[in-house]
Amino acid sequence: MGGVTLEVQDLTKCYTADRPVLRGVSLRLDSEGITIVIGPSGAGKSTLLRCINRLVEPTSGRILFQGTDLVTLRGQMLRERRRRIGMVFQEFNLVERLSVIENLLSGRLGYVSPWRAWLRKFPETDIVRAFELLDQLGLSEFAAKRADALSGGQRQRVGIGRALMQEPELLLADEPTSSLDPKTSVEIMETMASLARQRHIPVMVNMHDVNLAKRFADRIVGMTEGRVVFDGKADDLTTDELSTIYGGEEWMR
Repeated sequence: MGGVTLEVQDLTKCYTADRPVLRGVSLRLDSEGITIVIGPSGAGKSTLLRCINRLVEPTSGRILFQGTDLVTLRGQMLRERRRRIGMVFQEFNLVERLSVIENLLSGRLGYVSPWRAWLRKFPETDIVRAFELLDQLGLSEFAAKRADALSGGQRQRVGIGRALMQEPELLLADEPTSSLDPKTSVEIMETMASLARQRHIPVMVNMHDVNLAKRFADRIVGMTEGRVVFDGKADDLTTDELSTIYGGEEWMR
């Protein structure tokens, strides 16, 4: 496999006039691999991911997903492209009153008719796939439990499963470990990385934990003040590079 799945060109985002959060960001993602975006709070990491899947509207620039500029799309055409971009959220974003299996199946809502979506009626093939994925996530015994009965790590596994049920061709994860303890954070990253690699899905994650990023990333992108200031392998992320990204060395002592 090969080629470019995503190409961001000169992306800018201003929430208020003349105060850009993203300042001409450009990067490319190949068809496989784990890219982790690091940087201080306010660097624009979350805004970058949310612009890519159009949860946030870019101010200017292009977002080419498999050659199609998402910025130009509206309505049904945008929905059809977005359902191929899975998203894992920091706060899980599950439907708490629904069961685990129902939350996984909600990843198929973009593929069924509106009335089937409203009634939550899914094809048998989707149901079989959801149970198979639950087994891979180590959650088979929780299929009928409500989402709000799970631990944080279990809920994030459900979030990963829901995203994978979309059969995405790109997976985005917005600080997926920030509310988890260190051990669970490693387990979540292992789960997401393993399942994505099995399916040859490129992943872009943003996070604050530099050590976790270096452990799992094939590639690290460092951002500060809305700009990319580092783009390379984890082994190339030196103390000087970290100082540039985070603005000083005091935090590393």
